[in-house]
Amino acid sequence: DPIGPAESLFQPSFYESMYQALRPQGIICVQAECFWIHMDLISDLVACCADIFDTAEYASTMVPTYPCGQIGFVLGCRDRYTSCRKPIPLQSKVNQEAILKQMKWYSFEQHTSA
Repeated sequence: DPIGPAESLFQPSFYESMYQALRPQGIICVQAECFWIHMDLISDLVACCADIFDTAEYASTMVPTYPCGQIGFVLGCRDRYTSCRKPIPLQSKVNQEAILKQMKWYSFEQHTSA
């Protein structure tokens, strides 16, 4: 919550520090509240990140134990060509197979469709 001990996690200086710590093409992911009850806060947070990061996106997932059953995330990328909406293109089939061996429940098709 942006009140109390976590208030600094909602300030531009926090996101500027994370941007500076990222490698080229790096991505950050931070919790960004529930869109059913905190849309103003989310809008401000995404706008703040859009001013700092080359790409800023909001993602959400359903979590039955959270208020309203939903929680969101802001993803910030240090490369305007990087997007979390689709997998990074891999150079060869060998790379794809190596990644899939390490990730039991992942598929490129599901990532793209989600």
